[in-house]
Amino acid sequence: QTGVLPIAPPILSRAFQEVSRGIVNLQNARKIADFPYPYPLAQISMILQILHFAMVPVGAALAMPRVWAVLFSFFSIFVLWCIHFNAIELEFPFGTRTNDLPMIEFQQEWNKSVTTLVDKRATRPPLFAYDAEKHDHLTVAMSDASDLYVPRVPVLKKGNAQIK
Repeated sequence: QTGVLPIAPPILSRAFQEVSRGIVNLQNARKIADFPYPYPLAQISMILQILHFAMVPVGAALAMPRVWAVLFSFFSIFVLWCIHFNAIELEFPFGTRTNDLPMIEFQQEWNKSVTTLVDKRATRPPLFAYDAEKHDHLTVAMSDASDLYVPRVPVLKKGNAQIK
């Protein structure tokens, strides 16, 4: 060992895995920021929404009773405009508005998790002392705590082998 990275290999490989995931997520975020929604498509969408806003009440008034026409017109126009304004919020997620992604907090959390690898406690594997009396009676369960699969491990006496 040269002492450059005095970290246990599993922890170091996990660190490289996390850095790799971070780079992939950064590239995905850049794709969102670099390729905005096409301007002509946004303009046509806005024109169609305005036409919908103007024509649906007239068409509904001619085709339905007054109460149903009012309800249908209001809800169809309201839902489409809600979708429109949500799309505007989602189009630019990297900013300082209320609904934007908290990129500064994300970066601070990432920096904190990476700096924990430099901590002296991260360079030592945890201590474990096997006690047959205590550990032979433990059951094995899946790490995600699912009840779908709980393996049954038969307790064998030491020195006996089973070949199936």
